[in-house]
Amino acid sequence: MNLRSLAVKNTKFHARSYLAYFLSCTFAVWLFYLFLSLLFHPIMKSKQIPSQFQMLMMVVAIMIVVFAILFIGYSQSAFLRNRKQDLGLLQCLGISVRHVTRIIFWENLLVGSLAIVLGIGFGLIFSKFFFLAVSLILDLTTPIQFVFSYPAIFLTAILFLLIFSFLSWWSRFTIRKLTIAELFRESVKEKPTPTFSTWKVIISLLLIGSAYYLAWKADFQKLLLFQYWLALLLCILIGTKGLFSQLGILIIDALQKRKKFYYRGSNLPLLAGLRFRLRDHSRILFMVSILSSVVMASVGVTLTYYVEVDRVAKDMSPFDLSIQGEHPGLRPAELESQFKRAGLKVTEKEQIVLLPVDEEANQLSVMAQSDYNRLVKEKEYQLKLQANEGVMINETGVFKDRIEKLTKQSEVKIGNQQFDLTITKQIFRRVLNDHPDTMHLLVVNDPLFSEMKQQLSHSEQITVYAYRFADWKQGKDFLLQLEEITTGMDPFYIRNIAVIAEVMKGIFAPLMFVSLFIGILFFLASGSILYFRLFTELSSDLKQMRVLTKLGIQRREAIKMIRSQIRILFFSPFIIGVCHATVAMHMFSSLFKKTVWDLFGFAVLVYLIVYGFYYVWTQRMYIQNVLRGIHYNPK
Repeated sequence: MNLRSLAVKNTKFHARSYLAYFLSCTFAVWLFYLFLSLLFHPIMKSKQIPSQFQMLMMVVAIMIVVFAILFIGYSQSAFLRNRKQDLGLLQCLGISVRHVTRIIFWENLLVGSLAIVLGIGFGLIFSKFFFLAVSLILDLTTPIQFVFSYPAIFLTAILFLLIFSFLSWWSRFTIRKLTIAELFRESVKEKPTPTFSTWKVIISLLLIGSAYYLAWKADFQKLLLFQYWLALLLCILIGTKGLFSQLGILIIDALQKRKKFYYRGSNLPLLAGLRFRLRDHSRILFMVSILSSVVMASVGVTLTYYVEVDRVAKDMSPFDLSIQGEHPGLRPAELESQFKRAGLKVTEKEQIVLLPVDEEANQLSVMAQSDYNRLVKEKEYQLKLQANEGVMINETGVFKDRIEKLTKQSEVKIGNQQFDLTITKQIFRRVLNDHPDTMHLLVVNDPLFSEMKQQLSHSEQITVYAYRFADWKQGKDFLLQLEEITTGMDPFYIRNIAVIAEVMKGIFAPLMFVSLFIGILFFLASGSILYFRLFTELSSDLKQMRVLTKLGIQRREAIKMIRSQIRILFFSPFIIGVCHATVAMHMFSSLFKKTVWDLFGFAVLVYLIVYGFYYVWTQRMYIQNVLRGIHYNPK
């Protein structure tokens, strides 16, 4: 028997422990191949694929590689911790440390090679469906065709083979640091009883509460500050870490003091085991809760704005079509005849006159109060201005509308005359489509507007023609063709909702696509990390269960106790992650005009279902291993 055959036998013997690691590695290889096959696809060189989508795909591919390195490295270290006694036994049998490290190297390389072959095989099988999904999300007229990508196969195989080889070689340094005595002493070393610190619990709760308060009260100005985000992030991270390392032990300590509950059924060994597990698993639970919150929040936001892209475009474009000034072929009479041919029914049309302010700082235009009140229907935004009183109107886009009170003296120059005004309000709201002279408006009452209007000739005044249609999608092709018709003209002089919707879809579709795949990747990391962490303590659980069996615990009670422990370890970070993500969703809902609760709830439900399947599979595998150990070691 040589080292390679021994490595094969060890891999077969530890197949159950290697299974989750093998499947996770296979999935990482599969995802990476899919992304590479799309990056190397000839369609990426065409204009059908947005440039930002190509950049995001490259970012995701890099993230998969980084994830694979960290995940495989963590998994290998977890296996080494779980097999310290086996490694010590091999050394006692006369196998040198150099040969032990070589056995581990061949084991990892064998599992990695199988994962590469299976991952690329799955990639080839499912790449057609992957291309169809990308075509659907990007709304391509022609689906992406299947291409057998040799560069993607070669690069995926070489890259992951290097990752497996390097990390397997690196594990030799961990093994060489341990003596035989240390390897055996590790399994019998007594653990100190975990305790909690009251002041650490208080600080953790205060930090979490502060982070929630900051997120709940967030506004647009605060979210632009780097210091605000840094404070929010630090409070969440430090508070969540303390929550698992301290608060969990406090709760268990309180339950242990309730004697009737503590000595009922199998609560005594359950709580005693959880006390140690929560302390040992606090770092893992912290990582899983943060990953879960990031996944649910990002998927909720991007999915909402992908599904609601037409409504978001409507927020950014109050009118379906608007034109600043008169241009050849785009005069009102000519346009209305074209609308009829395109099947567009005009339900509302406006002709707004604006007066440009002679100001170098920004493009400011004056609007009459009657025109503003006619465009804005909501009562709280209606204006009734006094003489020499003005209100500033600034566009917000997708951000939530708001009103700020001001008391500011301003001098406005129209033509050759200066007008002294008192600015009493600043309204953040989009009133007209964003033309060069409509982004910043100054509303004054009608008599003052008429006086200002006399200072300018007709050619110096700005006229905006705006239209709303019964259903702009019926004439979507015509509206998109306006961009081609007006080539050479400043595009901001003509704004229509169809072009904005296409641009928004080009932004949100790649973001949604990428967030879903990153979510899958993070979910894979969350479930696998918990799985590996549980199996590193399999030997200690076997010893504990043997002792409990001798004390008279029944098989049904043992299974119930193990399930309860695993359920708490799996779903406590999930609950914390949902809480973090919910607060983040409120922050986005208060910032944007569209609430995100409906699709966020859908994302949480899907995540819970898939996470539940991972939990059921993990606890089933774990219980089988524990009970199998007891079966082969009877009283």
